[in-house]
Amino acid sequence: MSIIRELAHDSVKTDQKSLIAVRVSIFIAVVLIGFFLIVFSINDYGQVAYLTETTGGHSAELFATSPEDVAELKIDHRVKRLALIQREELEDTSLKRPQMEIDYLDAPMYEYKCVELASGRYPQNSDELLVSELFLMENPGFKIGSGVTIAGRHFQICGTFKEYLFSFEGTYTSFGWMDSTKTQVSGPVDLCIWLENEKATYKQIPALVQKLGLDPVKLEKDGGLIYNTAYLQAKLIFPGGILKPTGDVAETMLFRGVALLCLILLFVLIINNAFSIWNERDLKQIGLLKSCGMSKSQVKRFVVEKALLLSLRPILLGIAASYLLTLLLFYLFEMTHTKYHIAYTPIEILKTPFAPLAGAVLPVLCLALLIVFLASLKTAKKSSELSVVNAIKNLDPERSLNLKDIRYTSNIECSLAKEYSSSYGKTYRGMSIALALACLIFSMALIVQSFNHLHERYNTYQSPYNINASFVTLENANPEMIAQLKQVNGISRLILYRAHMNLEFYESDNPDFLSHEKRKARARLKENKKPFAVPVNLYGIDDAEWNQFCEEHGLKSGSGEAKGSKEVFLLNRIAEDPGRPCLRSNHIPLAGEALKDIHLRREADSEAGLISLKIADRLTEVPFGIAPLPQRSISLFMPLSCFDSFCQDHGFDRPLEGKRYSISITANKDELDKITRITRQTVYEYIPKSDAMVSSSNDIKRLSQEESANTKILFIFIQSFLLFVGLSNAYNSFNSNLQARRRDFALLRSIGMQEQQLKKMLLYEGGFLLRKVLLIFSVLLVALVTLFAYRKKMLFAPWEIFTNLNFLLLFAFLGINAIGIFAAIYGGIRRALSQDIQESLREN
Repeated sequence: MSIIRELAHDSVKTDQKSLIAVRVSIFIAVVLIGFFLIVFSINDYGQVAYLTETTGGHSAELFATSPEDVAELKIDHRVKRLALIQREELEDTSLKRPQMEIDYLDAPMYEYKCVELASGRYPQNSDELLVSELFLMENPGFKIGSGVTIAGRHFQICGTFKEYLFSFEGTYTSFGWMDSTKTQVSGPVDLCIWLENEKATYKQIPALVQKLGLDPVKLEKDGGLIYNTAYLQAKLIFPGGILKPTGDVAETMLFRGVALLCLILLFVLIINNAFSIWNERDLKQIGLLKSCGMSKSQVKRFVVEKALLLSLRPILLGIAASYLLTLLLFYLFEMTHTKYHIAYTPIEILKTPFAPLAGAVLPVLCLALLIVFLASLKTAKKSSELSVVNAIKNLDPERSLNLKDIRYTSNIECSLAKEYSSSYGKTYRGMSIALALACLIFSMALIVQSFNHLHERYNTYQSPYNINASFVTLENANPEMIAQLKQVNGISRLILYRAHMNLEFYESDNPDFLSHEKRKARARLKENKKPFAVPVNLYGIDDAEWNQFCEEHGLKSGSGEAKGSKEVFLLNRIAEDPGRPCLRSNHIPLAGEALKDIHLRREADSEAGLISLKIADRLTEVPFGIAPLPQRSISLFMPLSCFDSFCQDHGFDRPLEGKRYSISITANKDELDKITRITRQTVYEYIPKSDAMVSSSNDIKRLSQEESANTKILFIFIQSFLLFVGLSNAYNSFNSNLQARRRDFALLRSIGMQEQQLKKMLLYEGGFLLRKVLLIFSVLLVALVTLFAYRKKMLFAPWEIFTNLNFLLLFAFLGINAIGIFAAIYGGIRRALSQDIQESLREN
């Protein structure tokens, strides 16, 4: 052990009480940073585990591979293993859809659950078949366990799977079983490839493809080569390497980096304050060491090693505490989920893997040591530059330079407080910035909360319907299903409609379309510098309901055609200022009175030609309230039968793509859950579960309550950390400052300063510190609120977000910081009065 390390070790071992402030600051830093890193690690671990379970974690998939190529890849040293998929197409006219594609998956692939099982089990031999839910729905003669003969081949149905992306195809898709180790491959197969070194995927896969005599770039472009991108990104494997992440991963990494950087800067300031004040007690020792020949670099090393040695215990305790707190947080999330979701048992948290901890320990340890190292650098440099005389006398020349010309008044306590605040200006400045930053981080959550509250109050459409269903089907909506739904007790209104959102309006195609009011509004908002171009929402409402609406409002039904163009009803209302919240918007006429036509273009291909529609009439409200009044779009309405023929004529309804329908229902609020359950069962009788969704306002409310509860839990966790940070930093920093001034207090007492005067002087110092904190915090808070409002495109003005802040919590946080400061003051006064004056004066 070197002499410097021995000296540092002895310095840390003596006077353990004075180290509490520094160690508590380090402990809190490690707990908070460890909490975030472990949460990130558990999230990443869960994502990798899910993708490994559902995809097998293969690196890439190669399509239509010949048996010879398969054999060549099997013996390549870079390939860890292969899994084969052989496809077979059969035809049987006895089925509703005569074509069936059977994908024979290699046996190991079922272990990875690459197909989502709905009921039954996976195939276990070549005679068993996993069919889609749609197959059993459209062919009611079959069920799980029954046999099925297709093109002379006999299979037994062993289970069903969720047919995502399959239910609109012209063929049925089913899955069979094969064992590639025992089965001779005769034709082209699809190939899943696992590599020995998956980190080299984007180098080795192209090399393997080239080895087979193929062009990897062209093959990937044509869809013959597909990388398991989601899995590879989750493992931080990118085409350009770890330094060039792609997609959402780059944004996630940036967010995490910024959050951690803010925490690192905050704790560097906090720990630097506490450590700097603690180190002042060793200035005399440093002076003696320098007088014996210790160089500047050795002094720096001595101070840094002291910081690192005293940090080891709080770092280890902080890592353990952060893991336990993370488990507690996840357990509370599970409890919340159980509360709002019936028949859910929170057992998963009991199986939380240890692996995320192992993955987070090293980064937490490294970051903690980095923070301590950075926090000690300034103090180390300052100590190394002190002269031997000043160090032995325990004098800080910077403190003398910082003294201001204080005019003493009759209030001697206030004057002395000003002088000390000036003398310890750098210490107080660091404390002020650290406290202000802690308050600012605390207020960030309050700013988001304020914005969300305003958004929910002024920018959320209140629908008159409390049950909403949507489904996709190849056929038109089944009238029997609609009739059955209308007969459900408790349903007072049901509206069936379709919507098409892939049209665009361009002012150049519709000259003089805009009303005088809209032109005037655009000029005032300086929007007229560019042409008016907005999306168009076209709605088709069930014919019976549409005709009833027209009769009630004295409108013609608009169910025919005019000169070859479909007739539509134009919603002649649009927001005067689209940047305002919808419930605050003033809606004005959209189009001129004389216009009878509207010309639109396809969103996907604006050069494909105009789509012209006749304006049969104008509306001032959305029929049946199925949507809010538009802010930045145009809404058109027509009967559902006309809508279907319009989509058919213009190629929007393509074979095998499916038609999307929506159903809005007003139901009895007292029996809403029961009616929702009946509605869901009825819809699922006609539509596969994977192609339909039914939700009620109660479902949304429960999800919102769960989200709100989880947000509150997370908010309480983080803010509790920050409260503890603020309280401990205020107490430790001020307390350490008072400990370093024991000789000053002894001098003041020796010339007759009484206890009440000493207390009053320190209270003034605390008041000056809080005033500085409030000033810095106020400036930062105003800047942060303004920046946040700007990022949200000024949907709400900064003053609105500011006035809607939860000031009770904000003042409580500031109050707790003040409590920390004044607790340190009273503790310091007790110690100062309990110390012997002569002993304190002899100390330095």
